[in-house]
Amino acid sequence: MSTATFLSILDCPACRKSKGLVPQKDSVRYYLACPLCKFWYPVIKEVPILLVPEKNPQGKHSALGKPVQFPLERKKTKAFDWKAMTYSYVIRINEMMKTFPISKELVIADIGCSTGSFALALRNQTYIGFDISFPSLVFARKNTGHFFVQADATQLPIKTKSIQCFLSRELLEHVNDTKKAMQELYRIAQYGYLELPTLNFPFAYDPINWILTRLGRKINYGIYGYNHEKLYTIAGWKEQLINSGFKITKEKVIGTGLFLNLFDNVWHISYNFWHIFYSLFSSKKGFESIPKIRFPARLVRMLFSIRIALHRIDTLLLKKGVSQGFKVEARF
Repeated sequence: MSTATFLSILDCPACRKSKGLVPQKDSVRYYLACPLCKFWYPVIKEVPILLVPEKNPQGKHSALGKPVQFPLERKKTKAFDWKAMTYSYVIRINEMMKTFPISKELVIADIGCSTGSFALALRNQTYIGFDISFPSLVFARKNTGHFFVQADATQLPIKTKSIQCFLSRELLEHVNDTKKAMQELYRIAQYGYLELPTLNFPFAYDPINWILTRLGRKINYGIYGYNHEKLYTIAGWKEQLINSGFKITKEKVIGTGLFLNLFDNVWHISYNFWHIFYSLFSSKKGFESIPKIRFPARLVRMLFSIRIALHRIDTLLLKKGVSQGFKVEARF
């Protein structure tokens, strides 16, 4: 992917007038500047910080000079985050790839990309990741070599209808204003692919909350233990998508298999305990403070193939999944 292609879809998150951003440089760093509001968005550790000015303290307002050559380019993938080593995570990626023609898309804008682990299933496609977590994006850029942008899902720095499709996996349940985030996804692309965790999960996936949700309660563990703002049933998510203007053209259960569900249950417990343990000995708080671990790309891709083969047996044991995949089209 060329740098020019990357820059061609970006826009000022404050103005969003599809005027694009102009590469600039001062004595300290590179920026992407808006020709309308004259705000310079900083590029820090090879990640453009495209948050609105009031949430962007290292940016500045200044008159624009002549465009400079932007320094970022696509690099070779060296490694992936630990999530790419977990069975349930890679199987859900594979089920999305099998269900929807994502592998045929030339450009993939991954909204809520985290550390960019979805790129492990891609080959020669253009991949651009957007996320609010700066530490995750720095890790992703350094290790996967793809392009990444810090952005708010409710104010995306992407030109209107400048991309053919978007990808969004396990994002909307983390957003305070789900409706606004859906409207942004509707605005930027012609169609997209979503994976959304649902309250239709099997008993083996999260036994405690399986019982409590049927009693109208929940606890901050398991499926609720990852800063989720709101979860819906499959029918509930469909209603949310349709109300945002989307037309659902295909859907399928994602995250099937008895072992996958049992693995996730154990993973929820261990991860929550690790989070508590780390918080006791660190001044930083929250899941983002937990150190990220890298694994060589060659090892990850080799194990990815092995786990896909094992899943052919696993999925025979349980057809019900932990989330729902959708292909949606913007009706405009």
